[in-house]
Amino acid sequence: MNRLILAIYDYLQPRRTLFFVAVGILFCGLGYLATQLEFEEDITKMMPLDADLKRMSEVLEDSGIADRTVITFSGNDGVEQLKSAADTLASRLQNQHGDLVGELRWKVPNNQLKDVYDTFHEHLPIFTQDGDYEDIRNQLNPDSIDKAMNQAYRKLISPTGLVFRDFILKDPLGIALGRLEHLQDLQVDKSVTLTDGYFTSIDEKHLFIYLKTAFPSNETDNNARLVSKLDSVVNQTKAEFEGVDISYFGTAPVAVANAQRIKKDIQLTVTIAMIILTLIIILYFRRVSRFFLLFIPVVFGAITSLSVLVMSVGQVSAISIGIGSVLLGISIDFSLHIITHLSHATDKRHALKEVISPILTSSFTTSLAFACLFFVRSEALQDLGLFSSVSVLSSALFALIFLPQMV
Repeated sequence: MNRLILAIYDYLQPRRTLFFVAVGILFCGLGYLATQLEFEEDITKMMPLDADLKRMSEVLEDSGIADRTVITFSGNDGVEQLKSAADTLASRLQNQHGDLVGELRWKVPNNQLKDVYDTFHEHLPIFTQDGDYEDIRNQLNPDSIDKAMNQAYRKLISPTGLVFRDFILKDPLGIALGRLEHLQDLQVDKSVTLTDGYFTSIDEKHLFIYLKTAFPSNETDNNARLVSKLDSVVNQTKAEFEGVDISYFGTAPVAVANAQRIKKDIQLTVTIAMIILTLIIILYFRRVSRFFLLFIPVVFGAITSLSVLVMSVGQVSAISIGIGSVLLGISIDFSLHIITHLSHATDKRHALKEVISPILTSSFTTSLAFACLFFVRSEALQDLGLFSSVSVLSSALFALIFLPQMV
């Protein structure tokens, strides 16, 4: 490998102009390829998944539960105010931002209640319990039948008959109606009930809207738009209905908040690192041009690894790339060693020969260390391993070829 690097150095010495043109073309090509990489900001990709957890994750994704957000309305001024606030917020979301909302449920339509009742009536024997037979026997007594028919007649001729006509005609004696309470046994959350068709708490101090996003929870770019619009609509509704507190919780808002927090942390840490490195490099070399030379191999390693990811996986976790920013301190060491060594040497070729083996050994061992992440059962860490190993190795090789032509 030493002979190959030295042979490249000797070949490029009289052809530096052509070499720089080729480097520029290579940077443009790799840079364009790197921009084609798609990023996902799903924090669950950091978690190790075995076969069982992977199947469970697939079931949750297919069920759509992970794409639901619960909007809660709370107040002490009565359930009517909560219902009005819910209707207003739901109307604004559907009319103004319907492309971001997959589904909104805050009340049960009458036709849906009828479908539930029809299904229950058709399968009534399944829901009938042992204690119900004595009640049914009593309802079939002549006196009970006369009383039930009179009540049914009065309901039919009253205004409520317009709503309950189909129910009464299907079950005039109310035999199935008395068994409806058994459906409560199938209710998972006993704290939620229906009040005039709206989903409310038992004490009617809370009302719930169930929102399903139009995009999967891991598409944080699109869901970030929804969260922004939802915040705006919530603030408008709270200003209109004083005394009503509105909050929301779900997988999509949490994923958006996590992604935004990670982005801010990465930007902050990289900015601080860049400032400190810039000050140290400029104070040491006292030449601004050295600063740019140091970072050219680092940039080359980054776009090369991103290009490899484009060709191998096509989509990568943005979290893993953010963690890969620590490579800034590792990759820049190669440039520092080469520039420092060559700057104080009278024979640059001999000086280059001395640093080739240490640089290559260091880069190979570091690259292999990151490659061990391939064996971790975490997609994000596997992406980090590929990105880091390629970045370290390519930046070291580029530094050995490029920097001797510039120093």
